Amino acid sequence: MIFGWVIDSRSLLPFNISNRRYIVCHLGASSILKYWPNEHWQSLLKHIKAKGFEVVLSVGPSEQCLIKKIDPENLCIHRETIYSLSEMWHILKNAAALVSLDTGIAHLAKLTFTPTVILFGQGSSVIHGPGDFWKELPYKYATIHPYPCRDQNLFFRRKIFWVERCVRNANECLTPGACMEAISKDQVFKALMNLVEEK
Repeated sequence: MIFGWVIDSRSLLPFNISNRRYIVCHLGASSILKYWPNEHWQSLLKHIKAKGFEVVLSVGPSEQCLIKKIDPENLCIHRETIYSLSEMWHILKNAAALVSLDTGIAHLAKLTFTPTVILFGQGSSVIHGPGDFWKELPYKYATIHPYPCRDQNLFFRRKIFWVERCVRNANECLTPGACMEAISKDQVFKALMNLVEEK
């Protein structure tokens, strides 16, 4: 509400979706080792659309090439420039759900209480999951546990025995992308549909 007027946040969306339900898929991340294979995304998007949802694709700065690779036929909603933080807030607020890699957009979705599926390859679902503070958040994660090379236990320069993660870069990783490739489309889609049905 602004100055006594009720504002419909859907009117602030940076696109016209004609009141159809949509799911946001965030394709980018801070490291290419966190990227999910293009063919996995493409299969997931087809399954989401087959369920009657529109799909909104989002990426971070300098990642627009991911959209062209994953949606070459422009079947999903996206634009050439990235969304601003305020636009992303409204997109997430009105979304039926978010599928995201382990990156900042997943944290923004906590503030909008958007049902979220996060894909953890290198990262830890324990460290970066909802925890006690966000335990009421409609949230699921997709990961393979245990994963052989998620074997580092340093966190803020301290060795913590229960921390299982990998902070190797692309030059250090012996099997680049393997931990993400192991996460199947079916695993992500099942988690997503469970969230949407619970909403």
